[in-house]
Parts: sequence; structure tokens; C-alpha cells
Amino acid sequence: VNPTDSIDSWWAYARGRAELADFIAANVTRRNLVVVSGDAHMVALDDGSNTDYAAAGGGGFPIMQAAPLHTTGKRKGGPFSHGCHATQYEIIHQYGTMAVE
Repeated sequence: VNPTDSIDSWWAYARGRAELADFIAANVTRRNLVVVSGDAHMVALDDGSNTDYAAAGGGGFPIMQAAPLHTTGKRKGGPFSHGCHATQYEIIHQYGTMAVE
């Protein structure tokens, strides 16, 4: 699937994504921001190396996708530094846990 085919993705909002990434780069450190999402229907983890869309760099942040418990999964987005684990044809009750120190 070509990510530009869907308006329900960051590809349709490149300017907004860049503005948000620039704000993060200027105001937030990687030590105090993590995105946790469950709407993508997959388990995936990125350490921030693939989420930097800031013009000058420095806007990357960790992201954890954790879902679904009740249905099959789908592979979306990426790449993810620690992979994407989605099963399209089998319900395997995916979930994720995170420890914050």
C-alpha cells in the first residue's frame, strides 16, 4: 500500500507533521516524551530513530503501538526500529506493556 493513497495518514498532513516535529525539537527532550497508540491494530516499537520530521532534526521520539486484543492486526506505517508484529489472519490478542522510570 502506498502511504500517499490514504488521506487518513500523516502523508496527507506533511506540513502539520513538520510543524509538530519542529515544536517537539525546540521544546521537548526524548527523555520526557513517548507516544503510545492503540488504533493502528498492530504491535510495533520505534526508539525515535524513525520519527524525526523536524526541519533541523532532533524531533524524534519513541513510539509504541499496542493493539488489538480482540481482532486481527494490520501492518501500517513504519519503518519501526524494533519491528512491527501484526498478524492479519489470526487473532492473537496482541498487547504491550511499558515501564516508566
